[in-house]
Amino acid sequence: MSKHVPQELGEWLEYYIKKQIVRLHPERDELFIAHESGQLDRYCYLPTPQLKMKIQISEISDVSIAPDGKSLVLFNPVDKQIEIRCVENLSLLRTIKNKYLNGDFLSPVGISHDGKWIFVESYMNPGGIDEQEGLVWINMETEQIHTQTWKELGYNKYDMLGYEFGYVEQMVISPDQQQLAVNEWLDGYAFLHLYSNWLAGSEKTSQTVEESPLSQFAWSANFSYITDLGYHPSSNYLILFSTLEKGRVWIDNPTQDTSVGCVGELIAVSAQERKELWRVPIDSRFTESKEGVVEGRFHNGYAGKLLVGETEVVITAPNGQLLFFDSETGNFKRKMKVNGDYIFALGWHRDGDKIRVATDQEIQVIEWQ
Repeated sequence: MSKHVPQELGEWLEYYIKKQIVRLHPERDELFIAHESGQLDRYCYLPTPQLKMKIQISEISDVSIAPDGKSLVLFNPVDKQIEIRCVENLSLLRTIKNKYLNGDFLSPVGISHDGKWIFVESYMNPGGIDEQEGLVWINMETEQIHTQTWKELGYNKYDMLGYEFGYVEQMVISPDQQQLAVNEWLDGYAFLHLYSNWLAGSEKTSQTVEESPLSQFAWSANFSYITDLGYHPSSNYLILFSTLEKGRVWIDNPTQDTSVGCVGELIAVSAQERKELWRVPIDSRFTESKEGVVEGRFHNGYAGKLLVGETEVVITAPNGQLLFFDSETGNFKRKMKVNGDYIFALGWHRDGDKIRVATDQEIQVIEWQ
């Protein structure tokens, strides 16, 4: 780890399975890190990342930055509230409380691309006979809340899969805001669920939407964890990075064939059909390392992040590497070593034709090809 960076900043990368979240500001050279313990950090690049401010609250399940870059939205499951905080000083601007906000320390929270809606995974009727998980979306301006359980949305994991343990790891909205992708970890396996017209019920005036406006399908990955996923700008397909938990042994899948130094797979899935478009194993051919998930460890600095552009998709690889693939075909295009050992986050540059890469040394700007 770089001597310029405190241990706690790099530690989440070495053990990325932990629920620690790093967000790169859409315009400023700043990182916001939320820890499960409830600590929220603000780092500024000067030019290396320096801790400028931190606060402590009860607990943080997830945090997102508003599209205009002026506020942070986080979910506090202990106090059962959405907190909207200022990016400048992390001060509390307002809270949103409601009987439907009953998520736990794993509940993801996000903001629609137009900045109008907050969405969070939560429990409906907690402690009751019919306790179910579902989706809560909140109007940012009016704070009006709408809900639907995952079962009402057309998905019942208990009936379909027969397992009783699972949690929603990540939720991503398509660029056209017509589809919601839900990444679920269920009994050691990763599943992707796609819900179309997910905002259709948000115009209702009642607390709970009666109709079921969403269509859904599930897709299962070969590996047990999806570290990141993103939509193509066209919204026609998604690309995801699937791997194993750190230290997991292949006892559950003894027939799984892995190549030398395999750290996962990059997979493209159609957003309209039950169809896989392409799949690429990420192994020593690209990373130039023989150490992968089979050996039960990752190189320091491996975070499994991706960013999907118009013609390329870029993923993080061990030892501060970026791997670029053709987003339509999955063909390998190029590799780049960044300035630094850790890659904390990837983001769009304000010009739209470049990538911002947050490392332990600097914010590096790289052009798409």
